[in-house]
Amino acid sequence: MKVRTIGVPLQEGCQIEGSRFACEALEKKGIHLDKVVDVNRGLDTRSLVADACAQIKEYSLEAHDEGEFPLVIGGDHSLAIGSIASTMQVQMLQVLWIDAHTDINTPEASITKRIHGMPVAAVMGEGYPELVDLMEEERLGVEDIVMLGIRSMDPFEEKTIHDADIHMVKYDDIKQQGLMNVLEECDEIFDLPVHISLDLDVMNPNVCCGVNTPVEGGFSFEDIMTILEYAFDQYDVVSMDIVEFNPLNDDGKTILMVERLIEYVKQRVAEKNTDF
Repeated sequence: MKVRTIGVPLQEGCQIEGSRFACEALEKKGIHLDKVVDVNRGLDTRSLVADACAQIKEYSLEAHDEGEFPLVIGGDHSLAIGSIASTMQVQMLQVLWIDAHTDINTPEASITKRIHGMPVAAVMGEGYPELVDLMEEERLGVEDIVMLGIRSMDPFEEKTIHDADIHMVKYDDIKQQGLMNVLEECDEIFDLPVHISLDLDVMNPNVCCGVNTPVEGGFSFEDIMTILEYAFDQYDVVSMDIVEFNPLNDDGKTILMVERLIEYVKQRVAEKNTDF
């Protein structure tokens, strides 16, 4: 099985300068991207994000149709709406959300009004109509998402997750319980194909500084590799995002991590048993 890399030079969902250079930086590093989304910066923010996500959805659907694994790389986390919408048109799906943030805000509740804080809500059917509509008839259920590494939530997000009983494990709790113990608990939840959405800011900014919204503390790169290895070993991983890469904030190490992540995913997908 082959990986199709889809680059997304998107920063408008977070309104922070830098992620629009993500694809350019990767290609200068010699990292080939099979497709690059054309971000139309003549549009207003909501229309721009919706248009970019529609392109992601199209390119990802093409990958699925051709028996390939879509790996979406960018770019702020609003792009996950397009990649999850795509895979959910193909099959029932659950999501492993690896992030310092829960990204489950709505336009009404959001303090910052930044769309990169809203993709989880959108794929669950809440938010701007032009983004929710990308899901067509499908919606992610509260039982279909696991959040790992959370270190930053506003009161609305915390209440939403508590009331919906979404499986969310904060980074501090992972440190106390042990990473492998937390991962093994996920086995009780995941019984469908899995989409992984990996936000680079889930790592400690002392390790990974090339992100848009760093949060103190967080995983090491080795922790991330442990999580991915466990997920690919235990579950039928069918698509993935690597998001929030901001080369303007990078000291040269983050892009090397992105390169290693891409190489690892390609290796695992090449080994993937289609009869999982």
